[in-house]
Amino acid sequence: MPPKFRVGIIGCGIAAQFFHAPAYRLLQDLIEVIAIADPNPENRNLVQAILPNLVKQYTSLETMFETEQVDMADIMLPHNLYADVIPRVAHYCRNILVEKPFARTLQDAQKILASTSGLNFSVVHNYIYGRRYKNALEVIASGKIGTPFMVRLENLNTGMASINPSLTTPWRNQSEGAGRGTFHDHGFHLVYLARALMGSEVIAVSASMGNYYKEGDALDTAVVTLFHENGGMSILLDGKLNNQEPEEVEEVLGTKGTLKINPVTDTMEKFKIDLQNLPRNEVLKNSPYASSTAACIMDFVNSVLTSKKLPVTADEAYRNLYITLAAYESYDQKRVVEIPKNLLI
Repeated sequence: MPPKFRVGIIGCGIAAQFFHAPAYRLLQDLIEVIAIADPNPENRNLVQAILPNLVKQYTSLETMFETEQVDMADIMLPHNLYADVIPRVAHYCRNILVEKPFARTLQDAQKILASTSGLNFSVVHNYIYGRRYKNALEVIASGKIGTPFMVRLENLNTGMASINPSLTTPWRNQSEGAGRGTFHDHGFHLVYLARALMGSEVIAVSASMGNYYKEGDALDTAVVTLFHENGGMSILLDGKLNNQEPEEVEEVLGTKGTLKINPVTDTMEKFKIDLQNLPRNEVLKNSPYASSTAACIMDFVNSVLTSKKLPVTADEAYRNLYITLAAYESYDQKRVVEIPKNLLI
């Protein structure tokens, strides 16, 4: 059996705890996390408890890379840290996977992509690997609903807390850490989903936004319309709820019918059992996107090993970020913002 692909995790916050560490637990026969880096020892210990094997812990990413032989870096940080951290990682590692949205501004994105030019650099678009969306794409491809002309994605949620809630920090509510707001963070997912479900590129964006809970200066609610090349439209509602169950409405309207995308668990039964003795297992074992994150990671690793096109290229990640940030430009300027067909990074 060939040696396992060796991964170093950078950042042990919520994304690592709920999505990536459980994903590596699913992938343990093929991929091995050998080291984790985070300045907070409590965060490191929480991630260590989920991983299937003991790993070395580091406070410094430089020390981790200088000590360990790492095949791939998996980076999950507050958005404002990426422009500093990713170029530093690129100095040590050729294969880099980064959590969305990978940059706070287009200027930061350009700096990051310049530093990773020639490397295997990809951004996590894990939702597209979820079973409900894969099933939806198969139905659309079959022609059952005809030609899609409207995608409706409404996602209101309460956000997530650390496995240890006392470690949760409010950076997602602050523009300094998260960018302009929830649509920059979670709405990034809805943009690439809409593009895939419509099967047509975005040519313009219109948006209305607000900050209603006043828990920081970031905009916590967004209603965004994407206009597609094929004449179709996507309506995206992304925002925050307090003390309520999440609300999701997802459907694709076509010329022959409507496809309702029903929520289905993406968590394997075996996975739930495997996690039953871990801290806060009732939360972890129902982590809805652990399996889709595992599929995304595996796709990236397979692409690296076979020298095939990456699942999310630098150009693709930049276009999705550009569209996401164009929504804020539309809100600021109260106008429809056009998306260039050929974006120059």
